[in-house]
Amino acid sequence: MYWMLNFVTEAKGFPAAILIRSLVPQTGINIMQERRKKSAPILTDGPAKIAQAFGIDNSWNGYNICVPDSKLFLEDDPLPKNMKTIYKPRKGIHNTPEPWCWLQWNLSIKI
Repeated sequence: MYWMLNFVTEAKGFPAAILIRSLVPQTGINIMQERRKKSAPILTDGPAKIAQAFGIDNSWNGYNICVPDSKLFLEDDPLPKNMKTIYKPRKGIHNTPEPWCWLQWNLSIKI
C-alpha cells in the first residue's frame, strides 16, 4: 500500500537493510506538510509517513545513495552531548524463532 525508506547495507543478494521508522525533519517542512496534508508534529513518525513526506515512490526503488551526484544522501551530523541511544528487540517479529526474536535490532535516539 505504501513505500518505505530502507537503506541496503550489504552487497546485492545479501539481505541486510535499515528501515527508517521515524525522523525529525530539519528543513523542507512546508513541502512535507503539503505532501502529507498534515501539520508538523506528525509528518514523519512512521515508515510510510516518511515516504509520503519525502515523495518516495516506486521510481526510487534501487536508487544508489552512494554516488557523488545523488539527490538523496546521508550526511554526518554532530550529535548533541545529551543524546542517548536506546536498543530494544525489533517490533512485530514475535513469531520469529530464537535467537532472532530478541536481538536488540531496534535503535532509537533520545535527546
